[in-house]
Amino acid sequence: MPGGEMMTEGNHFGDFVKDMVSTNMCVEQITVTGGKFHAGTVLCKNGTKWQEVDAGADDFCVLMGKVDATDEDKSASGLMRLAVVKSDHLEWPEGFAEADKTAIVEKMKAVHLLAQ
Repeated sequence: MPGGEMMTEGNHFGDFVKDMVSTNMCVEQITVTGGKFHAGTVLCKNGTKWQEVDAGADDFCVLMGKVDATDEDKSASGLMRLAVVKSDHLEWPEGFAEADKTAIVEKMKAVHLLAQ
């Protein structure tokens, strides 16, 4: 793409969601900041915004669609609770430690966001 960076397609909703109670109960509109993310990316909350995952965070969600929030914050849908996702289809930052992934997946269980 001339003059810009190409964003690969990545996951689609059906690629990473195994089951959820209902979109009204599981999904919220969130504000994403700080980068380009694909559907299925695990994000963490920093104040009122969601960003690239940090192992030290406590609140996590799974992004429902791709978003480019590189230059400005963007609204997106986040899978927040009461759902089962495919662990092998979750997206993490390059080089993110397996131990940190495991710890975050454990923390997500508190809101019944289960990775299998």
